[in-house]
Amino acid sequence: MTWPAISTLCELIRLDISAPCCCNSPLFAGPTETIEGICCPGGRGHILREIDKSLSRLQVDYVDIYLLHHPDPTTPIEETLDALNDLVQQGKVRYVGCCNFSAWQVCKALWASDRNRVVPFMCVQNHYNLLGRSLEEAMLPFCRSEGVGIMVYSPLSLGLLSGLYRLDTPPPAGTYWANRLDRYQKI
Repeated sequence: MTWPAISTLCELIRLDISAPCCCNSPLFAGPTETIEGICCPGGRGHILREIDKSLSRLQVDYVDIYLLHHPDPTTPIEETLDALNDLVQQGKVRYVGCCNFSAWQVCKALWASDRNRVVPFMCVQNHYNLLGRSLEEAMLPFCRSEGVGIMVYSPLSLGLLSGLYRLDTPPPAGTYWANRLDRYQKI
C-alpha cells in the first residue's frame, strides 16, 4: 500500500496517525547539501528541508519518530544532532532515531548528545530476520544496556521467509527474487 493510499484510507475512517519518517532516504531523494561536490544528507539544511517535505506529504503537523536513514560520514554527528534537536524543540518531531547505523556509531551519537545536551537517539532500525542476524552481535546488547529501542525491517527477508519461495523451485515470475536469480541461488 502506498502513502497516498494510506492517507486516503485514514481520511475515510478518520484515523489520527503519525508514521515514522526517514531523512536522507533514497525513497524521497532530492537535492542535498554539498561540500566540495560531496553529498551531505545529514547536513542541517537537508534535514530541515526534508522534515517540512515529509510533514506536507503526510499532511500532519508532526511525526512521532524521525529517523536518519544512513550515517553521513561527511557531516559531523554534532551538526546532525543539533538539527534534530531543533526539530524536537519546534514540535515537528517527538523522537529521533537512526537506521542502518552500527553499534559504535550509535554509541558515538549518544555520547555527543549527552555532551552537547541535545535529544539522543531513542531507537534504531536495522535489518534483522532469521537469515540476517548480525544485529545480535553488538547492537542488541548495546541497545539493551543503554535503553535504546529497536525496530527491525525486512523481517521476512524480502519475502524469502513468507512461504512463497521453495528451495527446490525457481522464484515465481514477477517477484522480487525472480529478477535476482544469481542472489536467490546463493541463499
